[in-house]
Amino acid sequence: MRDQWGMSNVLKVSLQTTIHSLHDRGWSRRRIAREIGIDRETVGRYLRLAKPAISTPGKGVGRKSQCEPLVEVITAKVEVGLSAQRIYQDLMEENGFTDSYQSVKRFPGLLDLLILVGFASGLIRIRSQIL
Repeated sequence: MRDQWGMSNVLKVSLQTTIHSLHDRGWSRRRIAREIGIDRETVGRYLRLAKPAISTPGKGVGRKSQCEPLVEVITAKVEVGLSAQRIYQDLMEENGFTDSYQSVKRFPGLLDLLILVGFASGLIRIRSQIL
């Protein structure tokens, strides 16, 4: 199996990161190859590629939810007793919401709100019925 660059054997991300960090410190391709134990042409090939994308601790994961600006609208609809599916449909029609149903369903606290409102109004809903 070949990867996106046409190479069948791909170095681990940690080794790719090492190549880039040593090169950034001013090491030559030959020296990097000698120290790591790989061919210098392989080092050159990975230096021509973009640095590997790695997540670092402390950075936010994923993109910002499109539901956040609509939290008050969502809360009001939950308090009326609407399901997540209905909330999603209303958001699309009334607010021009363009994200997916899954993003509404995953929105932090939506399930908790649905359950809280269900208990408060005497309606106990099971998760499978809500979503």
